[in-house]
Amino acid sequence: MASLLVALFTAAALRPARLSGWCLAATLGTHALNAAYQASLPTAARDSQVTFVVVGIALTLFDLAAWFLGRWAAESSRRTRELVKTSEAMTAEAVAAERLRIARELHDIVAHAVTIMVLQTSGARRQLGRDPELVAAALASVESVGKQAMAELRRLLQVLRTVGSTDEEALETDMIAGLKDLDVLLSQTTAAGVSVDLSASGIEGRLPSSIELCVYRVVQEALTNVVRHAGPGAHADVVLAVADGTVTVEVSNDHAGSVSNVTRDLTSGYGLAGLHERIKLMGGEISTGPLDDGGYRVGVTLPAAIP
Repeated sequence: MASLLVALFTAAALRPARLSGWCLAATLGTHALNAAYQASLPTAARDSQVTFVVVGIALTLFDLAAWFLGRWAAESSRRTRELVKTSEAMTAEAVAAERLRIARELHDIVAHAVTIMVLQTSGARRQLGRDPELVAAALASVESVGKQAMAELRRLLQVLRTVGSTDEEALETDMIAGLKDLDVLLSQTTAAGVSVDLSASGIEGRLPSSIELCVYRVVQEALTNVVRHAGPGAHADVVLAVADGTVTVEVSNDHAGSVSNVTRDLTSGYGLAGLHERIKLMGGEISTGPLDDGGYRVGVTLPAAIP
């Protein structure tokens, strides 16, 4: 009998409910026929017949218990597989999101640095033999921008290596670009020939590092595009304000500069698209478009706290 119950349990655990149900019916039928046969024998006493009935009921309960336990095991196994698949899907999604974040950060760091460095190098090449001091200043600016880009890349790699640590927020606060780095960014843009005015209000308090990084990247991408598409001689205004739990960033420029063919060809085509996605992930809104005077405007609103 034990082997029959084991076989019924195995069928219920490994086979669909309909197929294992037929196995249950066959087992119940076999035990019922055996009990009926034993009870109908002429030699069976009245007490023996009662015993046969009790044994038959017990066997029925055992059969049902074995089948239901098998079905429970099958359902548990199915749920476990679903949980594993869900966990793997969530892990894959997290990895894809992290790769996208890394790609976005690398784009912002490299695109700005390369644009400024190429423009400065191009200007220095044209001044070779004419203005050694100007060439030296341009090369010094290239060196400075290159060092900053390398420092930002090291910061990014350091943060990625320590993701999940208990002191991750403190690490990001110290190492990720933020409002404190805007002055350097504006200086680099000015050195590339684009004058910039910064107006800031309400930023006395410390913003979350992720919000500061987002603000920095907005200004960086906008000014990089000014250098590329408006060129030296253009003017840009950066307005930054924090009020009523909202951070507002606006970068606008005229079109009075001279566009260099060298910088015009440096665009990757993903800058503004990546910026839109970054702002969306932070729970903010962004609007971009040309101005009536031929310039361009980038406007962003962000929550002053992490959504």
